[in-house]
Amino acid sequence: MTLMKLICHRIHRIQFYILVSLIVFSSCAPVYNPNNLFMPGLKERGDLATEFYLGSSDIGMNAAFAITDNWAITAGAQNRGINQNYSGNSTFYEGGAAWFKHPESFFHHEAMGGLGYGKSDYFRRYQALFTGDWQLQYMEADFMRFYLQYNIHFPVSIFTFSTGVRASQLHIFDYEENIFAEIDNRLLRQTIDNNFNALFIEPNLNISLDLGNVSMFIRSGLSLQTTGPKNIMDHDPFMLNGGFRIRLNTMGIN
Repeated sequence: MTLMKLICHRIHRIQFYILVSLIVFSSCAPVYNPNNLFMPGLKERGDLATEFYLGSSDIGMNAAFAITDNWAITAGAQNRGINQNYSGNSTFYEGGAAWFKHPESFFHHEAMGGLGYGKSDYFRRYQALFTGDWQLQYMEADFMRFYLQYNIHFPVSIFTFSTGVRASQLHIFDYEENIFAEIDNRLLRQTIDNNFNALFIEPNLNISLDLGNVSMFIRSGLSLQTTGPKNIMDHDPFMLNGGFRIRLNTMGIN
């Protein structure tokens, strides 16, 4: 092997280890799997909007019902199952209220808020980067989420362009992570923290194709942690989901 080939070989190996390190340290046990912002686009009393989505949040649904011409109640749930190379599960449920305004103009908007409960657990078997020893990692966490959100919608022909931002305050009240040596089940590291908070700012964009009472949408966004222990609190920073929404008036109002 020539000197140049040897240098290139070493560079490729260094790049490989850097890549593996980034993957290992960026794919720790995710406590928080955020869902995209719900954008019901209600118009008047009796409106019911229900949506189903798939994507980075795995699978979920949201619903909103307008009890007056400006106020609605909301609910949502999602579940994420992880089965490739590791196992895990993340569930989340929430409920809240929304204020909306649908004037006869180019845009309409809504403000929302609510409270939810989530639980995550995660298990993986992996090979340590430098020693090559097999290790087992297990994490579990329970949390409450309080959120405030604002959406604005711009309908253009059969399309609706929407944007929104959500402030999500998480309170993690039960967090535990353990890493074991597989060969003898020896505890290598343990982190337990029963009470900490984290604030996330979550901007989203939405494009929907509106076909009567049914809309097909694609929705993307970011989840940016602004406070809280980042060395413990791991989350998924990107959101991308697609789905459909059914919107109708239960009181027969056109």
